[in-house]
Amino acid sequence: MTVALLSKPVGLLKCQINSYLKTFKTTVISCSQTPKNPKEYELILEDTILFPEGGGQPYDFGTVNQTPVSKVLRKGLTAVHYVDTPFEAGAEVELNLDFERRWDFMQQHSGQHLLSAILENDYKMDTLSWELGKTQCHIQIKSVKGIVLNKEFLDEVEKKCNDAIIKNVFVTSEVEDFNDTERPESLPADYVGGVIRHIVIEGIDRNPCCGTHVTSLSHCQCIKLGVPETIPGGNYRLPFWVGSRVMKYLSAAISTEKQLNNLLSVGPEGHIDATKRLLQTQRELNRAIKNFTKEVSNNAAQDIISQIEAGKKVVSVHREDGNLDYVFHIGSVVSPVLQKIHAKDDSNSHVVIVSAGQKKTGGPIMVFGKDELVSKVSGEITKSIPGVKGGGKGAKWQGKSTTWKELESTIAKIASLEL
Repeated sequence: MTVALLSKPVGLLKCQINSYLKTFKTTVISCSQTPKNPKEYELILEDTILFPEGGGQPYDFGTVNQTPVSKVLRKGLTAVHYVDTPFEAGAEVELNLDFERRWDFMQQHSGQHLLSAILENDYKMDTLSWELGKTQCHIQIKSVKGIVLNKEFLDEVEKKCNDAIIKNVFVTSEVEDFNDTERPESLPADYVGGVIRHIVIEGIDRNPCCGTHVTSLSHCQCIKLGVPETIPGGNYRLPFWVGSRVMKYLSAAISTEKQLNNLLSVGPEGHIDATKRLLQTQRELNRAIKNFTKEVSNNAAQDIISQIEAGKKVVSVHREDGNLDYVFHIGSVVSPVLQKIHAKDDSNSHVVIVSAGQKKTGGPIMVFGKDELVSKVSGEITKSIPGVKGGGKGAKWQGKSTTWKELESTIAKIASLEL
C-alpha cells in the first residue's frame, strides 16, 4: 500500500539539511517485499535522517521504531531503507541514527573536501577519486610535473589544512534546480531531475556533493596525512585521517610504542637502531642455519646412499627440526645416484622417503626412486597418514602433512611390503 505523499528527493533529505539530527519522526509512504528476498522489505519514508549510500560515503546505520535498518540505498532520487519487518503506509515512525558512525563520516568527508581543495587550488593537483575506509581514507590524486610528494610537501599541505580547521571556517550547502546542460561529471547516470547540491567551504571550495558534512571546519578537529604510494599511471594514492580517527591512530601508535619499548628494551628513539641490529642478527643466523642444514642433509644423503649400495630397498629418513630445504637438498644429492644405479641395472629398484617436522605439526615429505615404487609408496603414505596431501609423477612425489603421528608405523608397514 502507498499513501498520497511524496518522499523528499535526495539532495533535500533531512540528513542533508541537518546532518546533526540524531532522532526524527516521519511518515511511511510505502513498504514492499524486495523482489529477491521475501524476508526483506523496501521502506520508503516521507523524509529521513539516514543517509543513502552515495558520493563515496557509505550508508548510515540506524533504526525505524527500534527495527534495525540493514542498509539505505538511493534509487533515482528516492532513499530506500531495507528492514526485516513490514510497516503500514501512513504510519508515523521514529528514526534513530547511529550518530557515532555518522560523526566519523562527516569528519572524514569534510576533511576530504578540504584536502582536495588545497591540493587543487594551491598545487593544481586534481583529485581523481576517494575512498572512505573503515579505519583510514584515501584520495587518488593526479601527478603534476615538478611536484614530489615528499615529507616537506606533505607537511606544507597538512599545515594549510589544519590552519583552515583552526580558523573555524564555515561549511554550508547550496542547492539549485537540476539542469542537464550543466550536469556535474560526478553525478550518477540515474540521477535525473530534483536538485544539485553543492558543499561550500567558505573562501576555499564549492563542490557538488550529496554527503553529510560538518557545519564548521573546526568540527574536523585536525587532519593527518600518511605516506603516499604511486599507482598505475604515475598518479598517487594518499592516505589521511581526520578528527576522531587521528586520536584513535595516535592511541594505537602509543600502544605499539609501549610494546616495542618492552620488546626491544629501549625507548622510542632507539627503536630503529635496535630493529636494524635484530634484522642483521637474523640475516646472520639464517645464513648459519642454511649452511648447517646443507651440512646435515649432506651427511643424511651419504648415509642413504650407503644403505642403497648395501642393497636396502626402502630407505627412509626423518628429522624433526628439518625443513623443506633439508628435504630438497637430500633429494638433489641422492636422486642422481639412484638414476645411475637404475640405469646400470634395471632389476635394481629402490625407493627413498625423506620427511621433516614435528610429530604434532607435520611438515614436508618427498618420495623418489623407481617409478612404480614411488607410486605404490606414495599411495600407502596418503592412505595411512591423515592430513597428507601431495602429488607428482614418475620418479618423484612430494607432499605435506599436518601431523606425523602415523609416520613411523607407516614406514614400517611399507618396509615389510613386497615391493
